[in-house]
Amino acid sequence: INTVYYTLWYVPIQTIFGLVLAILIQQPLRGVTLFRIGYYLPVVISTVVASVLWKVMLDSQSGLVNSVLSWLGIARQPFLISIKQALPSLSIMLSWKWVGLTMVIFLAGLNTIPKELYEAAVIDGANTLQLFLFVTIPLLKPQLLYVLVTNTIYAFKIFTPVYVITQGGPQESTLVIVYYIFREAFRFNRLGYASAIAVILTLFLIGL
Repeated sequence: INTVYYTLWYVPIQTIFGLVLAILIQQPLRGVTLFRIGYYLPVVISTVVASVLWKVMLDSQSGLVNSVLSWLGIARQPFLISIKQALPSLSIMLSWKWVGLTMVIFLAGLNTIPKELYEAAVIDGANTLQLFLFVTIPLLKPQLLYVLVTNTIYAFKIFTPVYVITQGGPQESTLVIVYYIFREAFRFNRLGYASAIAVILTLFLIGL
């Protein structure tokens, strides 16, 4: 249940923000290359380093995020020590980490769409929203399907941030399936049980 809940947070955030960033950096503006590099940089950062960085930033007492919230007059949030907020916080952290890769995939798809289609739609009276819904989205279906499937698979395999930041807590609210397999095998020495779960997870992901 925790893994599915995390996936329902992670996949939409990744997909939506990746597409928005791809559309923004596709524009022929001055300095857009710097934005492309900046958005992609988190992808090349180690997941362990990113996890430690966000653990510090989301600290309930002295974290940067809570300092900004206090400056804005908003109450400090527990984030990683909250049963309700811990898993969404991890999903936002990993979305920041990998959204650059999703952006690149969508950007590649956007660059294959002929400009003539947009010009023809504009002549027929289409507005910006209609161009997006009836030209961009249908022609991005291959990339969209790829992003949805691969991000869902990646979401089900989340391990490193849970291991580094929460260890499945608080109160097992971030106990996702791969960390559960790790805990059963190497902490409780139930290797057979952990292996059985791993096989079932593998079959599920192959099916997906």
